[in-house]
Amino acid sequence: MAAAYDYPQQNGDIAQITAGEVTSRYTGVPVQELLARAQPRAGASLLLVRGSDGYAFFVSMDEVRDNGDLLLSPQGGGDDAAYDIVGARTPRPGCEA
Repeated sequence: MAAAYDYPQQNGDIAQITAGEVTSRYTGVPVQELLARAQPRAGASLLLVRGSDGYAFFVSMDEVRDNGDLLLSPQGGGDDAAYDIVGARTPRPGCEA
């Protein structure tokens, strides 16, 4: 990808889905679909997720490719919406349960 992919300014038309376990259900945009539209470079192994507040973390491309329940989930609405990445199967370092 030549430039950063900015959601929802780019392709905000992606339909939200609900996924997760019985005790945890999430609604949001599939990260797989966002990534497909962003067209990352071939051979990329990590996805950098960066919030407008500067917080950033990596998600492995294996996790994105293999986990259809990985979602970008809106919290709130309109200009005040915040987004969470939910449904990860591989814990981020320092976030293991």
